[in-house]
Parts: sequence; C-alpha cells; structure tokens
Amino acid sequence: MRSKRLHLNMILAEQSLRRVEVEEKMADLLDRMRGDLKRSGVAPEWLEQLAVQLCARTHAREISPQEYEAMVEGAVLACGMRQEISPNEDTDTDRVREIERMMQAFAGELAKLDESLEVLSTYVKRMRTSPQAKPTLH
Repeated sequence: MRSKRLHLNMILAEQSLRRVEVEEKMADLLDRMRGDLKRSGVAPEWLEQLAVQLCARTHAREISPQEYEAMVEGAVLACGMRQEISPNEDTDTDRVREIERMMQAFAGELAKLDESLEVLSTYVKRMRTSPQAKPTLH
C-alpha cells in the first residue's frame, strides 16, 4: 500500500515537472516570438496578442526552425496587409459614416421607388377592372 502511494506520488511529481518544463519552453518561445515580431515591424498594439496566439498554435510541441520562421513571416505579412487596409482609425470612422450616409440615401430612393410601384400597380388594377376596352400592356 505504501509503495503504491509512493509510486503515485512519483508519477504526479514527474507530471508536474513536465508541466513546468513545458511552461518554461512556452515562456521562452513567447519571449522569442515577441522579439522577432517587434524586430519585423509588427505594430505594438498587435504584438502581445499575436505572439500569444502564435505560441498557442504550437501546442507546446517542438517546431522546426523553418516552421517557426514561416509562422513569424506569415504573421508579419498579415499585419502588414492589415496596416495597409486600415492605416488609421479616423479614416475608418469617416468611411463608416460615409457608408451610413450612402445607405440612408439609398433607402430613401428605395422608398420613392416603392411608392411609384404602388401607384403603377393601382393604375394597372383599375385598368383591368374597368368595363371600358382593355388596352394591351407591353
């Protein structure tokens, strides 16, 4: 009984040690990732979140230097594209306001079109029910 408990404690200790080793490796990888992303020009506001997400993608497994470089390069390229698409928040806000204005104008035009179609529909109904000679509609 005592040897089983001792054996179980040894297994738990070994698992804890492995977990600590994995956490240390992840912390080292996270620090390395932050540095590499920063040197590559990733915006500071995205740096931490991106580094954490990339480290999480490795699932605490060993990755080859090629995989690591590809991962960093892909992230840097994606951030570069995002910066080109959305260089500043003021411009984005202005774009959203302009789109909202255009959509409101479009909704107004649709309301006018709907009203015109109702008038035409009423006219066609009157023509169909009229006892006079029915004209041909094309």
